[in-house]
Amino acid sequence: MTYIKNLFRDKAKRYIAFIFAIIIFSAANPNSNLQNQPSSELPKGKIVSIFKQIGHFSDSAKNCLINNGEYYGPNNDEEEIWVCKMYIDSVNNTIRIEDYYEVGNSSSSISEYKLVQTKKGCKVLYSNYGGTNAFTTQYEFEIYDYTLSTEALLRDSSKSTLKKFTIDTKDFFASNTPDSIITKYKSHSSYFCRLVDIENGIAEYILFDNFGNMKDIKWIKGDIIRFDLEGNKFVRSEPYYEEE
Repeated sequence: MTYIKNLFRDKAKRYIAFIFAIIIFSAANPNSNLQNQPSSELPKGKIVSIFKQIGHFSDSAKNCLINNGEYYGPNNDEEEIWVCKMYIDSVNNTIRIEDYYEVGNSSSSISEYKLVQTKKGCKVLYSNYGGTNAFTTQYEFEIYDYTLSTEALLRDSSKSTLKKFTIDTKDFFASNTPDSIITKYKSHSSYFCRLVDIENGIAEYILFDNFGNMKDIKWIKGDIIRFDLEGNKFVRSEPYYEEE
């Protein structure tokens, strides 16, 4: 799969799992869809002040990440060294945080934040996914309402909005696929939602087969489901395969 290639920042760490294989350089893509480009109405770097408000990290960790770009766990020792590294794109108002063990444990996770503007206001998208060298999965997905003038940040109360981003393995399959095939495939596959370093749209779910090439399974329609923003609505695409 082409999106897995050349994704790791440090070649020396490639032995650690699929989750590390998806750690990639944060580079702006000139061919990206317009919805993935910065809005002239959004102040640059606003995502940093939003990150300070969201309680996924301690205040000391947030300050260290913002000021230094990395944060080492206070309980690290010779057997386990845990680190978080932050990558900020102030122009596109995105943040990507990679946390993993430099020594010891093979588990890791990625947290991504994105500020987008709709016709009615601003939304903040948050996705957290990760796992081990054997499995990667989606942990959390959250949507917030954000007011630029007051910097007020509230969890999106619209269940319909969050429901649009709710994905299941079966959504990647043709509608007439037997349940037995989907159930069997779930045992060796996973999916997760990326907000940063995507070429089109504002978010995309990726289906990953831990055993082999999913294109050999005729029931699967594609390994990507993309989300676009049209006016004030989030629109979900049909599954498709990335062009090679």
